[in-house]
Amino acid sequence: MLGFKNKEKEIENEQEVEKEQAQVQVEQVESQAETQEEPTMESQTDIEETVLVQEESERAEVPDKFDLAHLLGKTESGLKTEFYAYQIKEVMSSVAKSFLPEKFDAEQIEKTYAECVKFGAKEIAVTPYMYQACKYVESKFVKGQVKFGAFIDFPYGESSHKARIADVKYAIANGVDLITATFPIKAFSLGSVGVEKARLNKLCKVAKRSLGVSVNVDLDDEDMKKMLKIIDGTRVAHVTLRAENASMSTITKALSMLAKQKGNKKIFVYSTINNIEDLSTLLELKVDKIYTPYLEEIGYALCAKFGINL
Repeated sequence: MLGFKNKEKEIENEQEVEKEQAQVQVEQVESQAETQEEPTMESQTDIEETVLVQEESERAEVPDKFDLAHLLGKTESGLKTEFYAYQIKEVMSSVAKSFLPEKFDAEQIEKTYAECVKFGAKEIAVTPYMYQACKYVESKFVKGQVKFGAFIDFPYGESSHKARIADVKYAIANGVDLITATFPIKAFSLGSVGVEKARLNKLCKVAKRSLGVSVNVDLDDEDMKKMLKIIDGTRVAHVTLRAENASMSTITKALSMLAKQKGNKKIFVYSTINNIEDLSTLLELKVDKIYTPYLEEIGYALCAKFGINL
């Protein structure tokens, strides 16, 4: 019993010692708090500014991994310019410069060739008498940047079948890349389907390459259906709608008819559009290529719209 009381006394003594030590620690902390100087408003502001500077410095040293301009070593504005330039050239690759039916000299063709290269256009459409000038111009540039397309028997298409064959041969001999033979409405509305189909296949065979036909956009429904029957099953690669002065509603109607063709032949439009609104409309209608005398005007309008220079 005595031993238990002694043990109990020892525990009480130990607890008293722990209380005293705890009290001493509390007093030391309070003493330090009283002597420590509270930060002023100015010093607090200095601390916050220092922290901000450090954070900005760290961000500068470690760039955002999603910052594409930084990763490519370009400025944001420079990257944006390159993006718009790429998109403009992508759009303009579906636009071809038309020199039809006006006559131009080599100097004018050379200037247009350079503009086509700048804007990303891939073709200049000419008539047979311009072939030699085209070859001269092409020799001044990297070959293949822009192709020359020939419109045979433009604009009325009333030459004989033999004359068309001679024109196709002449175009090939002069190195023309793309050939389009112009046909009048009468060839489809009055001619025999079998005869006209045979003539088209003969032209394609002589051309030994991609050959298309050009027809007037004013074909009525019956003439359009007959024209589709004639080109169906032939080697004709594309159909170009001549729509120089046609309204957009007339062009849209003709394109809806051509959409019913079976051979998935490419659809081109020869027009006099000179603005990006009409260009956008035709591209939305799934037109594969647009011939216009106003290629340069459209190219510069696109650049102005997106605020860049090519």
